[in-house]
Amino acid sequence: MREESGHIYCYRILAGGYDTLGGLAIDENANVIDEDNRPIEGLYAGGDMATASLFGNPPSNAGGTVFGAMTTGMLAGDSAAEYVKRGA
Repeated sequence: MREESGHIYCYRILAGGYDTLGGLAIDENANVIDEDNRPIEGLYAGGDMATASLFGNPPSNAGGTVFGAMTTGMLAGDSAAEYVKRGA
């Protein structure tokens, strides 16, 4: 963790009965992309808020968005960790 560069924010997510599909568009590294399809540096997304970006809106995968949420969540975590390691 790089204390000198600012704060790192995180929050705990608990499983629940909701249905918020779509939301943020991401690229192949889970970077949130802006309206011009450019990645926003240091901003990553995964889970239901990004699943429609990869699997369609609404996603058409078995089990709702579990597969997409797990995949994009892991990808976003890996990409964010790499970003921090690079010291960007």
